[in-house]
Amino acid sequence: MLVSIRAIYNWDNTIFDNFNVPSEMDKQTIIDMILHELAELTVVYSDPSTLKTYIRVWSATRVNVWDRLYALATEEYDPLDNYNRTDTITTDHGHVITMAKSLNNTKSGTSTNTGSGNVSKFTYGYNASQRAPTDDITNSDSNTVTDNLTEAEQGLDTHTNSGRDIETRHGKGNIGVTTYGKMIEEELRLRPQLDIYKYIVEEFKHEFCVMVY
Repeated sequence: MLVSIRAIYNWDNTIFDNFNVPSEMDKQTIIDMILHELAELTVVYSDPSTLKTYIRVWSATRVNVWDRLYALATEEYDPLDNYNRTDTITTDHGHVITMAKSLNNTKSGTSTNTGSGNVSKFTYGYNASQRAPTDDITNSDSNTVTDNLTEAEQGLDTHTNSGRDIETRHGKGNIGVTTYGKMIEEELRLRPQLDIYKYIVEEFKHEFCVMVY
């Protein structure tokens, strides 16, 4: 049975529920364009559920292509420029400073204590007028103390300094190999091909409509 896309949509308006389109595009606008431009064309699958399934499968395989085409079509550019270049220059720099330090402290000292003493004892004899020594004791003390102290300190100090400089250069314009008139002509020829909504409608027509008028 021959059924047009408009008729089958009026019978079951859910056939486009699983229609995959780029997230930046308006899905309902695409559906409306299909129903408007292909209204009376006969569809290959007259069963609504079958058509709905194949619309989902087909669009899932094409959506990445449409995404890329949409990004290309919406890219900002000057149609009269044929030269647009951006250069990024990255420079890394850095240096390391290392300092070694060594410290030795030595302290020494000597102290000596010396002392001496003498004790004499005398006695007097019987009927003697002169005393006579009995003991003579001499004491002598000596004490010497020597202190030695050595302190040593060694170390390594390292300082690192690094960074990155990024410079971006952008140049654009017309290098003169093509006239402005020719570039305008090319822009007018190219612009209709960048209508992604119409592009998707045309792909739908060739995929699901009987191309016999």
